Amino acid sequence: MKNLLPVLLLLSLTVSAKTIMLSPGANALYNAVGSASDGDTLVLAEGTYAESNSIKPAVPLCILAADGAKPVVSLASRLEVKADIIIKGVDFRANSSSECVRMVPGASPYDVTISGCSFSDFSSRTLRVYNTDQTAPYIGSLKIDDCLFSLPSSRSEEHT
Repeated sequence: MKNLLPVLLLLSLTVSAKTIMLSPGANALYNAVGSASDGDTLVLAEGTYAESNSIKPAVPLCILAADGAKPVVSLASRLEVKADIIIKGVDFRANSSSECVRMVPGASPYDVTISGCSFSDFSSRTLRVYNTDQTAPYIGSLKIDDCLFSLPSSRSEEHT
């Protein structure tokens, strides 16, 4: 019975995770992330998610494009990561923000996977690893796969 307890605990965490379908709208992603539970998957439908607040996931989660969809997340601020996260198939665009994804110290080392995403019009730091506390736990792994990064049109002329 003692050996069965960790397995039962793991199963209870897995069973409680939900898949939440989102519709585009102002701060829809911010609101969903704020109420997400450990291990939830947020599935974004086609359309634009206009986000005016910093999005700060406090629990491990997945943010995925729905099958066949290419959702656009227009950020006026940033996505601040400090727990395990998987992001797939999302088109991130700057809306007055210079930064898209900021990875900060968390409660324990965490894993970040970003796949099949595009990032455009961010004027400064599209992805930023930010650590002001050198003793805090930090990123366990960072995987970026099949992503496209584009400069703002005014800056891309400087690099031709």
